[in-house]
Amino acid sequence: MSSVRRWRSVWFFLALVIVAAIVAAYERHGSARRRLEAERATAYGMAVESYKRALPLGTTRQHVEAYLMKSGKPLRRMCCMDSSRSGDERVDDILTKIGAEPAPFYCSEHNVYVGFQFAPSLPNPRVDGTPSDRLDSIRLFHWSEGCW
Repeated sequence: MSSVRRWRSVWFFLALVIVAAIVAAYERHGSARRRLEAERATAYGMAVESYKRALPLGTTRQHVEAYLMKSGKPLRRMCCMDSSRSGDERVDDILTKIGAEPAPFYCSEHNVYVGFQFAPSLPNPRVDGTPSDRLDSIRLFHWSEGCW
């Protein structure tokens, strides 16, 4: 075997080892990332379930707000988590932040909330809701913010 062929074989082998090391590192990083995502998803699900146990459907808006404030949880009002509702069914929902995810490059934040969705208790409801509105659903709500 000539010297040139031997060096080509060495370089080929080294390139193969480097590529294999890069693939292994990428796989290790990817599995760690997927494990962390699964852990966060489990924690978010547990948070939603704990709120569902504490605040059964049909609870008034006033009671939900009092419960969250007593727990020291920040409240955020937002219309409307479910955009499929018609105009006469829309009243502000309440969000409380439970976590954050990595934001896409075009947003400054990607926050995770437990969302409390309400059904209006009065015909022709006010958009900001009334204390007697009834809790209609509790769900996880992802919201990217500061996007351009």
